[in-house]
Amino acid sequence: MSDNELNEEMEFSLADLAQLDASEIAEVRFESLPAGLYTFRGESAAFEDGTNRDDERRIILVVKLEVVECKKALERGVNPDELIGKKHTEKFYVVPAKAAEGLGLIRAWIGDIGLPNEGPFGGVEGSEPGIIDGIPGHEFPGKIIKQARKGDPSIKDARLRVDPKKK
Repeated sequence: MSDNELNEEMEFSLADLAQLDASEIAEVRFESLPAGLYTFRGESAAFEDGTNRDDERRIILVVKLEVVECKKALERGVNPDELIGKKHTEKFYVVPAKAAEGLGLIRAWIGDIGLPNEGPFGGVEGSEPGIIDGIPGHEFPGKIIKQARKGDPSIKDARLRVDPKKK
């Protein structure tokens, strides 16, 4: 069963998986964007219901972005042209007990990327459009920095930073 057959079949049993020849599947590795100065375009943005590792409810805004330009790579040996089309995902977690704070951070970020941040939030399928729904298709500048992971400082995660818009 090849990659294409897996994608076409969509469902397979654990017995099918056990018999799958690993050499027929392309290797996929997670890669974060290198530090640098970019222009991003929003691909999608939506709220999702989720939980943390203690099974406590969290509302998560998932924003999927695509690199449309790499103005400057800040890591040695990186070709900026090879980064065009790469993906980056930002997630904002809202703790229901502190909803105003979490939603305030989202509202500030939306303003920082140059979108209007007043009116309904939207971002939920079947609801009226709102400020979240302006993200797909919107282009904005941002900087990727590398930040050590709290639980394992040897791992550096890519974090998106945007400068607040001048008012």
